[in-house]
Amino acid sequence: MDELLELGEEEFLPQIEESLLQLSKDTKEFQIQILFTGEFDDHNAILDIHPGAGGTEAQDWADMLYRMYVLYAESHKFKIALLS
Repeated sequence: MDELLELGEEEFLPQIEESLLQLSKDTKEFQIQILFTGEFDDHNAILDIHPGAGGTEAQDWADMLYRMYVLYAESHKFKIALLS
């Protein structure tokens, strides 16, 4: 790849950029996959969110946290279920 850049072949730059973006995406996906290779990583997890004292603001914050975790799980193709 260095040789192409040294030659100044600008026609290859879009292909190189596209390849680097794809490599970056693949690397991030692989990093997530290797995080879950332990003995208990195929087990379920339970996340419990309690707004506590604080009225409607605490409830709003709990709702935001819940939405954040749902979006994260969906983006990583995790299965989720709301129990209560």
